[in-house]
Amino acid sequence: MPVRLPSRENHSRQRAGITGHHMADYIDRNILCQAYIHIDPVRLDDDQAIQLKRHLEAFISSRGQFFLYEQVATDVEFKEGSLKVYATIAGALYIAIGQYGSFRDGVNFLAQDTKRLAECVVSESLFLSRSRHDNTVRAEARTGVVGSLKGAVDKLGQIRSELGDVPLRSSINQIADIQVTIEKIIGNLRDSNDPPFVADGLCAIVEEMLPHRPPHRPSSVDREDVIVSYRKQRAELVSFLKKTSNRKRST
Repeated sequence: MPVRLPSRENHSRQRAGITGHHMADYIDRNILCQAYIHIDPVRLDDDQAIQLKRHLEAFISSRGQFFLYEQVATDVEFKEGSLKVYATIAGALYIAIGQYGSFRDGVNFLAQDTKRLAECVVSESLFLSRSRHDNTVRAEARTGVVGSLKGAVDKLGQIRSELGDVPLRSSINQIADIQVTIEKIIGNLRDSNDPPFVADGLCAIVEEMLPHRPPHRPSSVDREDVIVSYRKQRAELVSFLKKTSNRKRST
């Protein structure tokens, strides 16, 4: 018999006590990681489904506080019908990244921790629901904004490593593309402290990785107008980051 999962009306009454914050408190927080599990058929009765939900709420709260930081917000949502679990952990990047030390190291370590945490929640959900391959429709660990931010940092590193080896026009286009990506990431940040923090960290990375004048390519001579275009594109990215970080740096 299919499990009748908790309805939205009594959703809040069926929450277990959690030491962290609930998702109602994370309107101004970013999704740091998320686990999605879809199980069908469901081998649990109604009471078992409710117990599973309560256990997962406590599980992601305790693991979130351990792997990330104490004030993260957590939530477990069950969808009607087949068992669909959305386990979400949200928080502020300036706290989560700041505790690791440098911005670049913080992004890398946080990406590893959020991925590990999301995978732990997926494994725990499958174990508690006694679900294996035959009835697991989908199981996915998502790294949220942290994964996007790490992708942007990695892309800047790639652009830097290719300077001097690829046509400069290609590097200019990639810088323009990464600026669009960065603007989107920053524009979607919910905590008011995060945009200046992220912009400041990324600005330092850009200024370190992308030189004012690109390295000379022995196999080709870039026209001066192309070099000027590169410098303008770099300056545009730095200008956006400085404006967002509200911090003046030398250009």
